[in-house]
Amino acid sequence: MKKHLFFLLIILYIKTYSQDTIVVQIAHGSKPRKQYINEQRTIGGYKGGHVVIQIDQTAYGFFFKGHRIHIFPHLKRNNGIFQQHTIQEWVNITKDKKVTKIFIPLSAEEKQQLLRFYQYNLIKPAYDYSFFGQRCASSAYGALKMVHKIKRGSYLFNAFHPAQLRKKIIKQNKERGYKIIVKPGSNKRKWEGIDNN
Repeated sequence: MKKHLFFLLIILYIKTYSQDTIVVQIAHGSKPRKQYINEQRTIGGYKGGHVVIQIDQTAYGFFFKGHRIHIFPHLKRNNGIFQQHTIQEWVNITKDKKVTKIFIPLSAEEKQQLLRFYQYNLIKPAYDYSFFGQRCASSAYGALKMVHKIKRGSYLFNAFHPAQLRKKIIKQNKERGYKIIVKPGSNKRKWEGIDNN
């Protein structure tokens, strides 16, 4: 009996504290190069882009319904929507986009906490999508803070737009050593980022 209990405790310990990995995927903002005037305009342009957090084979993100973004949060007319995409859907969405992928280790318990957050918000979003409120970058920033994977601070200075969040995580990376991969985007656009490919 004691041996069974001992092995059960070991299994529970391993399950709780074993390492897993999430991937913060940040699609860079961009604008068309002058010679490609027919290229699509995007929300936010050079300072735009999009952020999702990949957990296993699903990418979770925050977006808005309709055609207009609220300037300030609306409590009664919430237009925020949490989305989930399969990895193949996300690959298709970002096919021609520049994307930075940041691999962040976390425990099984932290992973479950993130999954609970997204499962709840897929049913009923906790906040509105607005310019001076929550958007994709600040939502991801809040989720990362919740599981202690990013240092605290105001989203206004750390995740007001996707580029800010990417720079915050990369700066933090110097002490945490995350694996980072950058996928180049289409040459028809000027991409936000150091190399401006």
